Amino acid sequence: MTNSDTPEQSGPRLELKHTVVAGAVPALVTWLGERFDPDPHAKDPADPRMLVESIYYDTAERLCYRGRAKVQLPKHRLRRYDGKAEWFLEEKLRLDSSVWKRRLSIGPKELAEVLESGAPLQGPLEWFRARFRVLGLAPIIHVSYDRFAFVTANGERVTIDQQIAAAPLEPTIDASTSQHPFGIDRKLTPITNTAILEVKGPAKRTPLMDEVVAYLATEEQSYSKYSLGLEAVGLETASLKSTEVKESES
Repeated sequence: MTNSDTPEQSGPRLELKHTVVAGAVPALVTWLGERFDPDPHAKDPADPRMLVESIYYDTAERLCYRGRAKVQLPKHRLRRYDGKAEWFLEEKLRLDSSVWKRRLSIGPKELAEVLESGAPLQGPLEWFRARFRVLGLAPIIHVSYDRFAFVTANGERVTIDQQIAAAPLEPTIDASTSQHPFGIDRKLTPITNTAILEVKGPAKRTPLMDEVVAYLATEEQSYSKYSLGLEAVGLETASLKSTEVKESES
């Protein structure tokens, strides 16, 4: 971290998105396993699967959803893996296929301080809290999915997200009262029957990234699990959908 007052930033990195029918996932996982390593953060070092839970934030006007093309408001979320106590505060900006991200790892105590406490904070914790307050962000929706994640030593990464589901959240949260402070054990609504694959890597596409895209033989998609989740739970209507995830034939 080059500046102790701000979170660590990464990017620009490429993020190419495709959809895959559920029946094609096992063969695809086998193919990827021959070319990539399992994500080292997975619960089992030999198994690339993990449970991902994200809490998405937005303004009262939902500028992240409605005004994406005009305003380019970064996406803000809390994320954790496999139900662990560790959370990640993230700010993510996407321009076409390029992504920039600020990220900070925090525990339950720091999470409560960022979201609820009025006491002064230091460094990146205060940076995130200031962003949430200046932008008027509040928790909107919880999105959960099973993820297969693969990586290489060169920074390429492929993820396959399936069984994607969402639930709306209350606008005020007490992060200090429970191991599940956002009510994330509530019943979730499925978003799509397809799996979503993302090919990620350096700003310039690598041969291995091209190989994955060629294997898929599908058109690149532009979509947002956050936007699809809002529509799936009835917080937004499909007519406002910024993009549409289509069933892939491969």
